[in-house]
Parts: sequence; structure tokens; C-alpha cells
Amino acid sequence: MREALRLAGLAVTLLASVLWALLAARTPTTTYHVVPLMVAAAWPAIDGSIGAGLTQRRSVNAALGGFVLTVATATILGVKGDLDGPTLWLTQGTGAVLVEHVAFAAVGALAGFIHAVRMAGTVPGGERASRASGAVAAARSRLVWGVGTFYRPGMPDLLVEKRGHVMIATMNRPQRKNAMTLQMFGRMRDAWKEASDDDDIRCIVLTGTGGDFSAGMDLRSLAGDADEHDDWDVKGAMAEHGAAWIYEGLTKTYRPTKPIIAAVEGVAIAGGTEILQGTDIRIAAESAKFGVSEVRWSLYPAGGSPVRLPRQIGYAEAADILLTGKHITAAEAKAMGLISRVVPDGTAFEHALEVAEIVAGNGPLAVEAVLRTMHETSGMTEAEAWAHEEAYANAVMQSDDAKEGPRAFAEKRTPNFQKK
Repeated sequence: MREALRLAGLAVTLLASVLWALLAARTPTTTYHVVPLMVAAAWPAIDGSIGAGLTQRRSVNAALGGFVLTVATATILGVKGDLDGPTLWLTQGTGAVLVEHVAFAAVGALAGFIHAVRMAGTVPGGERASRASGAVAAARSRLVWGVGTFYRPGMPDLLVEKRGHVMIATMNRPQRKNAMTLQMFGRMRDAWKEASDDDDIRCIVLTGTGGDFSAGMDLRSLAGDADEHDDWDVKGAMAEHGAAWIYEGLTKTYRPTKPIIAAVEGVAIAGGTEILQGTDIRIAAESAKFGVSEVRWSLYPAGGSPVRLPRQIGYAEAADILLTGKHITAAEAKAMGLISRVVPDGTAFEHALEVAEIVAGNGPLAVEAVLRTMHETSGMTEAEAWAHEEAYANAVMQSDDAKEGPRAFAEKRTPNFQKK
């Protein structure tokens, strides 16, 4: 439906432009020349918002803002030229008029499209609506988010926002497939600590811009090829904490008390797969790729994979990935148990946010207690794990929320949990 709407809009736009061009050639006035520019330039702004996958209010705002930009651009160009001077050579004949319209409309349309894409860039993860699956959708996702970030210079390499009870952390280096830097690790550590300390946050979504999750550590950055300035104080953190904060950011030595849901598009290679193992629910697009390829470059995967991966997917599968450095598909990762769900390309964030809202709607004390038990009992015997969980279970069952849940069920209403 979305693709049909875009194609129909484009066809109508082109037809309107040609008809107005024919009319303008017979009635050479400024009005007749400016109006078709507005018509021809307006659609790409709307198309930009549809392609960016914005939803509801943001989509309307993007389309209206883009339309204003296109109209303003076309009007300024048309009135300033007044179809004389610099543009006179284009106004000789119907074909030339059409060329003039296309030229003006292209400028206006670019302004509108950039506006729509920048609107998309204000939403980490994109609120991307469902799009056609496969390579076309993946390419569109990369195009939209690459352009959106390109026109938003100076943004940090990790964007953090709070939406209701959900924290959204978005890796934001699309020009390098969200390759990780020390500054990004620092911001991740800060985000995880903030989520743990904030009782209003009940779940976290981790994703990336530009159609990719993360290509791992930025080796060029380590080699001194840093492509941007960052004001996060790496030296200060090193002086105060040593290198411990790096592994906390990677979720190797610290995991927040709130569940992390990973939304994976594109590549999740090396550090991308390593940090994935520190998340709890993992949702991946069909064309996503995974792998821990450090050995190919004579590096050690210090983000935890040699220990975690065999425990999560089994020794033989882990050895095959870790020792060959091979990459695997989303379907293979799902079969191994590395990820939770596979969804159509371009929809991983949308699905992750839906799951996050479900988790956030559950009893927060119960969710945190279950999560701690899962994190802390790995490697214990069953008897040891049951003894360990007893204190968590008792605390939850004695809480006010444990009374509110059954009461709400009996009264057929949504429970109002207070984390008490």
C-alpha cells in the first residue's frame, strides 16, 4: 500500500507538471510558471516523509514543513528570475518551459526531502514503518538515515532519549556503520547507570542509525584516523577509573538492572555481536549479519565473546564463529539461539519498541528480579540458583505490586504498578 501510494503520487505529480508546462507556454505569466513548480516540488517532501517511515504527527509535520520549503524555494526562484534575465534562455517553447520547471522543482524538492529526512533523524531508530522487504528496503533505510545524519552535524555518537518508561540508546556513526569509539563506550556506560538509577525507566532499546547496528570497534579510530571531534572526557575517565568503564559500556562487566532489547538492522559484527550478547531480547532484520571476526586481524575479542558465546549458543557453534571469524545470517543466528526474533527489514526498531512497551507495562519489581536471577545464576547448579533467587522471589511476593496485579486481574483492568 505504501509503495503504491508513492508511485501514484509521483505519477500525478509528473502529469500535473507537464499539463502546467503546456499551459504556461501559452500564457507566459509569472503565476503560471510558479504554480507548477509548487505542484512538482511538493510531492517529494511528502514522499520523503513516507520513505523515512515517520508515523502520525511527525509524518504530517515533515510533509507540511517540506511543502513550505518547496513552495518558498520555487516561488523565490520564479519571482526573482521573473522568467527573464538568467532564466530567459529556458523559456523559449513548451519543451524549454518544462525543463525550467524540472530544474526549479528539483531544487525545491531537495529542500523538502532534506527536511523530511531531518525530521526522521530526530527519532532514534527512526520510527520506521513497515516497508518492502529485502535489499530494496535495506537500501532505502541506509539512504534515509545516512542523509539524515549527514545533515545533522555535531550530534554525539550515542543518542539517548526517554520515551515513556523506555530508554532508547542509538549508536550514531552511520558514516562508519556505527563503529564503536571510546567515547561511545563512555556514553553507553553513563546510559546504563542512568537507567539503573531511574525508577521511571523500566526497559532499554539499543539500536543504530543508518541501517546498521554496529560494525564493532573502529580500527581506523584506534589507528589515529578519528573522523570527528568528541567532547566526552576519555582522559579524565581513564585517570579516574582506568579502563574498567570501557567494559561496563560494552555490558561485559556491568549490566543495567533493566532489560535491554536489541534492534538489529544491517551489520552486527565484532563488537556489534559482542555487545549483543549483553542484551536480553534480540530482534533482528532478515538481512542482518552477525560475527566475531577479530582473529582475522590478529586481535582478541575482549568484549566477552570467548566466554559468553559458548554459554549462549553452545561450544561447537561458538568455536566455529570465534575461530574462523565467519559471518552468519539472521536465520542462522536464530537457529543457534543467538537472537530472539527475525522480522522484515526496516522494522526491527518498530518491533523492539513494541516489545519494550510490553515489558515496561509488566510489574517492574518482578521484571527486575527475574532479570537479576537470569544474570546472576549462570554457571550455578540448580540448587545454588534456587537458593540465590529466594530473596528476590520473597521481596517481589511481599510487595504492594504483587497485591495490585491479582486485584487488577480480578477487576478486569490494567494494573497500576508503583514499584512498591
